[in-house]
This record gives sequence, C-alpha cells and structure tokens, in this order.
Amino acid sequence: MTTCRSDSYVYSFTTLVGSICIFIFLLKLLIALRKFFLREGFDLGKRYGTGTWALITAPTSATGNGFAVELAKQGFNIILLGRDIEKLHKMRDLLILRHNTKVRTLVMDFRGASDISFFAEVLRQAEDLDVSIIVHAVGMAALSKKFHLQSAERNRQCLIVNMFAPVLLSHHLIPRLQLRYHKSAIINISGENAHQPIPGMAISSGAKSFIRQFSVAASYEYEDKIDIMSVQPLAVKKAKLNDSTPESVFVIESCEFAKSCLKQLGHERSTSGHWIHQLQSWAYSLIPEELKLRFWFKVLLPQHLRASSSGISDKSKPSNGSSSIDKNADLSQKLK
Repeated sequence: MTTCRSDSYVYSFTTLVGSICIFIFLLKLLIALRKFFLREGFDLGKRYGTGTWALITAPTSATGNGFAVELAKQGFNIILLGRDIEKLHKMRDLLILRHNTKVRTLVMDFRGASDISFFAEVLRQAEDLDVSIIVHAVGMAALSKKFHLQSAERNRQCLIVNMFAPVLLSHHLIPRLQLRYHKSAIINISGENAHQPIPGMAISSGAKSFIRQFSVAASYEYEDKIDIMSVQPLAVKKAKLNDSTPESVFVIESCEFAKSCLKQLGHERSTSGHWIHQLQSWAYSLIPEELKLRFWFKVLLPQHLRASSSGISDKSKPSNGSSSIDKNADLSQKLK
C-alpha cells in the first residue's frame, strides 16, 4: 500500500513538472509567433517624424546597407557614416536614384573613436539635421587562436569599435534626441556571440555581450523618449544583381533582415532580428556550452584561421552581426 502511494506521488509530481514545461514551451512559442508574425510594427514616420534623418554607421556593409535602404523606403533621409568615401558616394547615389531621398555622407573611421573630438565632429556635421534614428552597425573582431597573440593595438581597436563607439555615440546624441517632439530610436547591432562565447574571438564575444547588456538596460532608462533595441543576428548578406548562387536558408538578405528588425522597433529591447536567426539562437542554447566551445575551438576555428591566412576576403562571405571594419572580422557565421 505504501509503495502504491509513493508511486502515485512520483507520478503526480512528474506530471506536474511535465505540464509546467509544456506550458512554458507553448507560451514561448506563442510569444515568438506574435513577435515575428502576428504583431504589427509601428508606423515609423508617425512615431519618429516623417522626413527626419536616420544615421547609419557602416552603411555599405550587409547589416548597415539593409537598414539604410529600408529606412529610405519609409521616407527617412539618410546619413551615411563610414570610412570608404568611394563606397559611401556610390551608395548615396543609389539611394537618391531609387528612393528620391536626401543623403549626407560623413567620412570617419571608428578606430579613432577613443578621442572625444571624434564625436564632436559627428555632432558638428549633423547639427543642422533632425536626427531621429541611429543604427550602429559597425564592428570589429580580431580572429586569433589566443587573444594575446594579436597586437595590443589591434585588441585596443577591437574594444574601441565594439564597446566605446556605440556607448559614446549614444552619449553625445541622446541629449538632442530627448529634446525632440517625437520619439527617437537607437539600434545597436551586435551578434550571436553576445549569447554564445566563441574561442578565437574572445574580445569580440565579450564586447558584443557588453553591448547587449548596455542596450537593454539603457532601453529602460530612456523608454519615455527613446526606443533602444539590441540586435544579435547571425549570417546576413547583401543582395546582388544577377546572383543565382544558392545560399543557405540561414543566411538572410540584408533588406529582409532590416525590415524584420524595424517591425520590432519600439516593441522589443533585444532580438535576433529575424525569426530564422531566433530559431537558430534557441537551438544553440540547447547545446551544452562546453560542447559548443570545444567544437568551435577544435573544428571551426582552424578552418577560419586557414582561410584568413590564405587571404580570403570576407567580402565574399555573409556578415555575422555588426559589420566588420577589416577583412578578418566576424567569421563566426559558419558556427551553424
């Protein structure tokens, strides 16, 4: 009799735990469906001001390019902030031709963002514009088997570009944004390595995680006037004309990715951006961290190091997360 009663208690307990787990799973699934498919995005023109300006860093890269195009489509004027004047001018001409929008180009290198005068110059060149949206897409990663094997200067630049730049750019522009009649927005692009530490990219992984935590905390501090959202994508690519090369379903075209992100702006504090990337991120989270670390370090990292030493440019590869400022950055899209 005692044994039967004990078995009954065990059965009841396991049934309860199982029911709770199923309920939590279904709740998360419903939230995800609402987030990506069922909920309408805000009218960004009404929310942030029609005809105002969106400042995009690294606008010629995969992630930055998509945001520039999608915001131009929605009636925003565009500030292109990057270091390659030729690429900036090509993109400026394309945006004006296709979307009949106003475009201003600022030629600056974020590796110099440790100097406060860098941001004073950004403010000076945009002081006559009503900036309503900031998309910080620039990033840098130093790929090395052990981080101390990179030069101290390169590691310093990695920290400046990935951590100091978005924080200090926000610091200098937020006072202006708070004075606007309409709400404003800041989108900080990091990467999946904000969730998944990647050996060989230790500094970048730490910096991306910092930016996510910073963005989520700041989004609550300024939610009355500014929508701040952190985005942690995986592989994103720019669309190319007459490109029939088959691509993985997990590689999202830049405009599709940006459109998905903008639909969530004002609703979410943190997101993977696209439902496919959200699904990937969830799947990765189920794998024990020790296995992920070992697989990356033993299998994928040597492949990337060989590719890098062979001089294979990342221009032929999709971007992972925030856009690279050099050729060896953000190779982690092959983690999938």
